[in-house]
Amino acid sequence: MKRPFLTLAVCALLVLPMASLAEDAEDGAVLSLGDENDTVQQMQTDLARLGYYEGTISGRFGEQTLAAVRAFQADFGLDQDGTMDEADLQTLSEAPYRPLAYGSSGEDVKRLQTRLTVLGYYKGKISGNYLDSTEEAVRAFQEKMGQLETGDADIGTQTLLYGDDARTAKQSAVKSKATATPETEVL
Repeated sequence: MKRPFLTLAVCALLVLPMASLAEDAEDGAVLSLGDENDTVQQMQTDLARLGYYEGTISGRFGEQTLAAVRAFQADFGLDQDGTMDEADLQTLSEAPYRPLAYGSSGEDVKRLQTRLTVLGYYKGKISGNYLDSTEEAVRAFQEKMGQLETGDADIGTQTLLYGDDARTAKQSAVKSKATATPETEVL
């Protein structure tokens, strides 16, 4: 009677470390073309949230997902190899916005144009196309907020733009640097 229990205990001790190794292998997994699982489905959901993916959220890493992954990688300065490792997936899941610049288009550009209109920087049509007038409005907002005036709506600019401290075009500018007043000599 003791022998089957001992055999079961030994088997359990051998199997548990193997399960742990399998979990560790999955943690460092790279997603690539042809994969099909729940992680791919979550990746597609995150890519769609940021405006990179417009296909069916299926959990299958196909050509449309590959194109979305490469566009995401390009915008975020990642290696554009079309695969997603753990670090890439974390960057994707934590990104509040996608960087926008001249030539970008989509619903997020419409949202940007709408916000810039509300704040008084943008006077053009809400088209969803990031062209000259959008770039000029972003540059004016960046100047008002004391930021580097690039005209690109990077993540930092969008965070300021949608935040509670965003200044309207009519408010005074944020001073980016304190200027020292030279002391006058008293005679």
